[in-house]
Amino acid sequence: MPDFSPSDRPAAPWSLTPVDAAHAVGVDPARGLSAAESRARLEEFGPNQLQEEAVRGLAAIFQASACSRPPDPKRRMRMGGG
Repeated sequence: MPDFSPSDRPAAPWSLTPVDAAHAVGVDPARGLSAAESRARLEEFGPNQLQEEAVRGLAAIFQASACSRPPDPKRRMRMGGG
């Protein structure tokens, strides 16, 4: 199995042709992976799927928005604060 160190990875992998991308990870695009190699890569790297990001609800968005604003000194004075 090829060693995928960060220095071996192309700077812009999305710019590679499909054939070049396959070669970059040690795959012959005409043959693909053997069943044994596929199992080994699945075990080492996990399934080929993106991780889903948690969806923020409206309450969390509102709270983050309200907490990120600096206090308004005029509002404080109207409320009787000093």
